[in-house]
Amino acid sequence: MDSLRVIVDHLLTVAGFLLAITLVLRVLGERRQPGGTMAWLLAILLIPYIGVPLYLLLGGRKLAKRAQRKNPLYAADRSELHLVEETFFQGGRRLVQAGMPPPRSGNQVDLMFNGERAFNRLMEEIDNAKESIFIETFILGRDETGRAIVDALAVKARKGVQVRILLDGLGCLRSKGRFVQSVREAGGEVAEFLPVLPLRRKWSANLRNHRKIAVFDHSCAMVGGMNLAREFMGPTPWPNRFVDACAFVTGPLVTDIEQ
Repeated sequence: MDSLRVIVDHLLTVAGFLLAITLVLRVLGERRQPGGTMAWLLAILLIPYIGVPLYLLLGGRKLAKRAQRKNPLYAADRSELHLVEETFFQGGRRLVQAGMPPPRSGNQVDLMFNGERAFNRLMEEIDNAKESIFIETFILGRDETGRAIVDALAVKARKGVQVRILLDGLGCLRSKGRFVQSVREAGGEVAEFLPVLPLRRKWSANLRNHRKIAVFDHSCAMVGGMNLAREFMGPTPWPNRFVDACAFVTGPLVTDIEQ
């Protein structure tokens, strides 16, 4: 029994050493700020029992791999880059290389910084939707703003409009359950992005869904920094409201936003 334990301990030590060396090489190969690189190296080498698990949980760069998987979505669009002004050609090529769509012309953008105006336009688009409403947000406020939006979405779902909502597991911690139950009961779909307490799903503490996007009938999209909460928008002025930007877009760009 003692000899077996010695062998197991030896194998674990060797495996840990090889894993630490692998992670060190990986850290050195990543594009990080010097301070961040040094911090990870010290953690992995000096306190491997803490540094290695922390790096595996928090330090991996997963977004680059996701961009590579998304890249084929826009491969056919690269031919359009020659239509972009020379000044923006390099930036457009970088976007495509990162898995993003190239710049497109023929779009109309209504930019606004007023929370009441943004809320009223959002409610108008929800009310006018005939086929589908897709929404993803970091925060859905458990307040009068969030309640008005949820109620409106439930009404549209009940009328046969396809309603799909994606809520961040952390930002919508208080509003992802019963608060949106009326949408589910009306036939809409509500999904959670990276639950805070996952039992059977992958999870990353430093990857949250900060997107604020709504697409209506595949023809109009709302994008920007406004969450669906009183602090960002609402039917009436609120003294503590943040000043943020929001844009309603129509044109070819809506297809890219929806994808």
